[in-house]
Amino acid sequence: MADVDREALNRAAKAQALLSDPELIAAFDAVRAALFAKIEACPVRDADGLMTLRLQLKLLQDVKANIQSVVNTGKVVAEHLSFMERVRRKVHVRN
Repeated sequence: MADVDREALNRAAKAQALLSDPELIAAFDAVRAALFAKIEACPVRDADGLMTLRLQLKLLQDVKANIQSVVNTGKVVAEHLSFMERVRRKVHVRN
């Protein structure tokens, strides 16, 4: 296994552990709830304030999506390695 593949699998495992961690889940939920509360309390005339809050909400979602992307990359690498191993076994059986 190449070092790049090993690193991708390690990063994916760490990222999955983060996404499954109850404390991190609670932290994301708390920040999201706080942002929604601020959005609801924001005066309609405060367009700049509302835009800032929406940007903060988007950035929170982007952080979570970035962690999920690392997990997904690890899944692709794992599937590729599994495929290559199956090919090697078939070639070995034929020879």
